[in-house]
Amino acid sequence: MDGFQQAALSLYELSDAEQQWLLAQLPADDRQRLQAALEALRLQMASTHVAAAAVARTIEDDLNKVKRWDAATLVEVLNDEPDWVVVAVLSVLDTSMVEPFLEQLGLPRAAKIRSALPSTRAALKPRLQEVLLETLLRKAKQRDLPASAVADFESVLKRAANAA
Repeated sequence: MDGFQQAALSLYELSDAEQQWLLAQLPADDRQRLQAALEALRLQMASTHVAAAAVARTIEDDLNKVKRWDAATLVEVLNDEPDWVVVAVLSVLDTSMVEPFLEQLGLPRAAKIRSALPSTRAALKPRLQEVLLETLLRKAKQRDLPASAVADFESVLKRAANAA
């Protein structure tokens, strides 16, 4: 990254008025080069935001497919996992899936998981979500789960991988 790109990055965080004032203080040649770097950065940021929004919408669509899994399928995939993994996965899924899952899981373990859920819901980074889903997909493929359940899960993984 050259000096003009670094300066453009700093300017990007400022208001339009602040940017214009600072640019006006520069010699014409430097101003033109910095304006070009700033415009390139704006275009890059805009395309990144559009791409991220599109991926987020697609991941959400695919998560809706996974929501069709019944509680028994979730229990079968998650039953042997440590509590922290179960909490992490449940925190990614819709809350409407949590209670049926916990009811089938059994009281002592369900109570521990239920108490850990609120603090985890917003804490998972996208990369951790992706790794958890990949691991569970491999596990789901090793079991005799319905092909549609595995395919839906696989679709979510592909979208998550593209978002990372």
